[in-house]
Amino acid sequence: MSAAFDLTGKVALVTGANGGIGQGIALALAGAGADVVAVGRSEPRETLLGIGKLGRKSTFISADLGTSEPVERLVTEALAAAGTSGGGHFWAQI
Repeated sequence: MSAAFDLTGKVALVTGANGGIGQGIALALAGAGADVVAVGRSEPRETLLGIGKLGRKSTFISADLGTSEPVERLVTEALAAAGTSGGGHFWAQI
């Protein structure tokens, strides 16, 4: 089955990738060709393994998003993990 859209060369940031909807989104984005930066309080090992089985790269960033405090750090770390400074990407200021 082919993906409905092609995300090859893109990096997706997904919160809550440990299970449920977040895990499903992370795996679907990887299936469409994106590498994934997974964010959460604990490492989503099963999700990261699934992303790898799809032939995509994944990175985990630990953050508790119960407050907005870690958002700036999260964006900085995600950009570093993706190997970009954000050029050519749209970022909403929080």
